[in-house]
Amino acid sequence: MAVTVVGGLLLLAGIASLVLPGPGMVLCAAGLTLLGTQYTWARNSVGWAKHQARQGVERTGSSRLLTLGSVACGLVLLGVGITEIFADLPLLNTVTAVLMIAGGLFLVISSCWARYQQTQAH
Repeated sequence: MAVTVVGGLLLLAGIASLVLPGPGMVLCAAGLTLLGTQYTWARNSVGWAKHQARQGVERTGSSRLLTLGSVACGLVLLGVGITEIFADLPLLNTVTAVLMIAGGLFLVISSCWARYQQTQAH
């Protein structure tokens, strides 16, 4: 049951992050990987999702502008999430705030790491 709930939440957060700022394909890949331990349909989709996530990270790291944009979006997610926890913003709740903080941290770290790897390769 826990695998289904956590994997489903990761997948839903990833789908939402495809249109909102955040690491959409990376979260989708993580959710599908977790769900793939219990469900065949998810296991069959993991390879495609991981490939898309890797391409997105590489594309972000290859451009200084994309890296800066991703880091800026991650910082906005962090700021809104932290503000929600301390100021109780309308239309948000603590679960959303925690997901925003986690997504923001992941986005900042993965973007910086991708850029670092690109600069080391050249």
